[in-house]
Amino acid sequence: MPIVQPSRSRYTTNDLGDRLQIVIPSRKKWLRLLIYGIYLILWSSFLPVFTYYMIRELTTVGSFLLFLILLILFILGNLPALVSFLWQILGKQVIEVSNQSIIIRWVVININRSKEYWVEHINGLRIWSGLSDCEVRAFRSFFGWSFWGLGENILAFDYDTKTHKFGNGVDEAEAKQILSEIQERFPQYRSPGNLTGLQDL
Repeated sequence: MPIVQPSRSRYTTNDLGDRLQIVIPSRKKWLRLLIYGIYLILWSSFLPVFTYYMIRELTTVGSFLLFLILLILFILGNLPALVSFLWQILGKQVIEVSNQSIIIRWVVININRSKEYWVEHINGLRIWSGLSDCEVRAFRSFFGWSFWGLGENILAFDYDTKTHKFGNGVDEAEAKQILSEIQERFPQYRSPGNLTGLQDL
């Protein structure tokens, strides 16, 4: 009988003295990466040709403005595929937990977006279990950011009247390990009970 070897955790934990840093690399979805890659190559090849011929044919100011608006809308409409491609190739989520706050940072190359949450407003740090309905989960995974690989967060906490989620792409077992490491180092983040909630991404 073959023995199943335990897999290594995708995340890494760094003790920075006054804070705990957890780094979670993006989860690669190879089929989507292949589709996005082919699509972006075709799109980037078509765009300069399309722009050149349209500018050459347009002579009036009104027509040019219309073309410019359509071009901007076309580029913006393709941003989710570009962001998802870059995120899955180079992205990572960095969580820094201290006695004062939790900082959640999304990093792609040297570009990052971060939010800081103060400890006095944080309650119920937990494994996210708000979505139990399979139909709701399927709808959100297709139409939400999780379809692009950007919204599959499994850890959550309440921050005053809203629920915020993090831990992008980790499995439930990894989420339990992360939660345990945070609460062992900083007991103030321990939940008084098994709280659950439902909040849109």
